[in-house]
Amino acid sequence: MPLRYPIACLLLLACGRSEAKDYFLTVGGGYAPYGNQVSLEKNVQFFQRVLAKTRPDEPAHRILFADGKRPDRDLQYRAADDDTHAAVKIIAELFGESDASDIRYRDHAVAGVRAAATCDNLRKELGSLAARLRSGDRLVLYYTGHGGESYDEQRPHNTTLAMWNEQDLSQAEFTSLLDEFRPGVEVTLVMVQCHSGGFAHAIFNGGDPSLGLASRPRCGFFSQLHSRASAGCSADVDEADYQEYSSFFWAALAGEDRLGGPVEDADYDADGRVSLAEAHAYAMIASDTIDVPVRTSDALLWEYSKVGKGLAEEEPDPSDGSPSTVGSIFGGLFDGRGAAKEGPPTQPEQEDLPAVQPLRAMTGTLAELAELGRPDQRAVLERLPPLVGLSEETDIEQLRDELRLAKKRIRTEETKVGLALGLYTEAHQTLSSAVLRRWPELNDTYPAVLTDLLGSGADAFADEVRAMGAYRVFQKASKNVDRAADEALDAERREAKLRRLLRTCRAIVLAENLETVASKRVVSGYRRLLELEEAGLASQ
Repeated sequence: MPLRYPIACLLLLACGRSEAKDYFLTVGGGYAPYGNQVSLEKNVQFFQRVLAKTRPDEPAHRILFADGKRPDRDLQYRAADDDTHAAVKIIAELFGESDASDIRYRDHAVAGVRAAATCDNLRKELGSLAARLRSGDRLVLYYTGHGGESYDEQRPHNTTLAMWNEQDLSQAEFTSLLDEFRPGVEVTLVMVQCHSGGFAHAIFNGGDPSLGLASRPRCGFFSQLHSRASAGCSADVDEADYQEYSSFFWAALAGEDRLGGPVEDADYDADGRVSLAEAHAYAMIASDTIDVPVRTSDALLWEYSKVGKGLAEEEPDPSDGSPSTVGSIFGGLFDGRGAAKEGPPTQPEQEDLPAVQPLRAMTGTLAELAELGRPDQRAVLERLPPLVGLSEETDIEQLRDELRLAKKRIRTEETKVGLALGLYTEAHQTLSSAVLRRWPELNDTYPAVLTDLLGSGADAFADEVRAMGAYRVFQKASKNVDRAADEALDAERREAKLRRLLRTCRAIVLAENLETVASKRVVSGYRRLLELEEAGLASQ
């Protein structure tokens, strides 16, 4: 008899867990047709295929995309077979946008769209889900669109979502919308917009670290630091060229990429499944982009932990988000049993503060630091170095030297781009002047002569311009700009990969030191955050 009550409670709890559900919300598209590139559409369609493969239980999936159900041509793409006449391209190069002659528009083809991706619709959807979801449920929110920097210099992480109809939604307001969910509802964010790392601060009250950790269990994965633009938005229709973060993130979870090729090496802890954290690590390793991906546990560690001083200590990099110099004394997120705590953050009792102990410094080789990290972190430190010409025996000081050299190379390549652009501008002006001397009507805004030059006289016009010496100089200058830009992009990609390595090392060191500098509540919150990040996409 004494055991019946506990068993009954356990059965009730088990039933509650089995009834917990996952809900998915995808928000995508640009802020206007000219900012709504086809790659954003294809990102949503890829995610739909990933869910179809990984979730045969068909969980609820709501989609807000671009202009919603309107039949307007809201999507920009580049014609695969460009048959634009040479005369049109010449006029576009000289008097319009040189890269726009093959741009086309059509209505988006995302199936199952619920409404347009406006600020108001996002507010309504989150409000509706907040009323519907119960404790134990999980919301996975995928945002694939554009974003912007913070408007507030005092809050650089308060970055924005660029929603349809050219409206912005700040990280702080977005976080306040998540606060409407019941305390036991888990929220997982996957966001790939420019400056998306600012939304990692959704784990803090009001999106502000000074207010302490939020009481709701939420985690997230983001393509880029809060201070940088992301890779990925493209009007090109060929998905083989897509190199954006979520392509790799979802591919790792689905076991195949967006072209159907197998992805079989992302289960870094060999437990038979790929977690969200492992998908994040896979994207860090496999993506050849300018992105420096961020996760919410990074934001917690950067705020509440610190690194010890060592011989190889570096100056903080403001673009990277420098770690806190003191451990936070705010209470937080979860109690020791992993249950959500109610109410605002409270300052812990004095006895909750850790005893002073030596802190680990940012020193040692990548192999030594990898031994301290989790399997996904070890994978980054083992697999990424060869891609930038380093090895596991590279030490932190050497890595920083490489990063300094990479920054220097970026400045050098940017100077070359500037010089190439200067010569291009000069050649452009020379050729434009020559064309206007021959066809002065083109000085007018809507010249009638265009009817002839782009119609029956198009061949003759194109031949005559291409025969000009100034045209050959212009073409050479244009190619030199493209070549210099490619070199600069290569330099930025290398710098990003080196920074991924350095941030991974720093995250490992900060995690090692967290218990020494932070309260028990913060440490408990960190452990619970890792549990959320290490969940899978499939139902648990």
